[in-house]
Amino acid sequence: MVVRVENSGNSHKKGILILSGKGLNSGLVKTWDVQPTGSTLPAYDIAPGEAVTMSLTLTSSGLESGLYDLTITASEDDGSGTVSLTTIQIYVEDAPLPPAGISLPTGHSINNSTSLSVMLGGYIFALLAIMALRWTMRRSRASIEAIQLAAVEAAQIEEPEPEEEEEPLAEGEVRSSIDGSAICPFCTTRSKLPKDKTPPFRFRCPSCSEVVRVVE
Repeated sequence: MVVRVENSGNSHKKGILILSGKGLNSGLVKTWDVQPTGSTLPAYDIAPGEAVTMSLTLTSSGLESGLYDLTITASEDDGSGTVSLTTIQIYVEDAPLPPAGISLPTGHSINNSTSLSVMLGGYIFALLAIMALRWTMRRSRASIEAIQLAAVEAAQIEEPEPEEEEEPLAEGEVRSSIDGSAICPFCTTRSKLPKDKTPPFRFRCPSCSEVVRVVE
């Protein structure tokens, strides 16, 4: 609240404001702020026609709730004594108590310790769920990468080239074996072929005297 002290007389006034009443010594804390000096002492020193403004803040510290009557008086130094200026009536409310638990929509309630246990359990459960989800995602990612790698490796495997089919032999033709020999198609006699010749060439079978053509 704001208190204004004005000198409407013809003489200089000097004194101090005093706040009294029930509660001031049992939990009601007062704080003065004199403008413009910022002093916390509610003193005034004013000439005729001058005024001073003071701000008064009241704070409850453990005071019981209820209605309180306070009085502001002025104690002057010129021998005028104490002058009652105004009466203030204030109402003090109890500070709200901290919550004692959680009330459920079903009408049941749980105390603070149980509430903390439930909250801690929920936090741990959520943490485990997140860890399990991340582990599952890692395994899924690893499985997908393994499948993709296997598909790439399978695509890189070269298919064997189909073997060239040999052309059928005509009558009187043979192909040389690995050991450099050939079987006569007329008498089935195996003969050694000359090493200085490469197919195609002809030779005469030493057994049946038939001319045999050697091809690749």
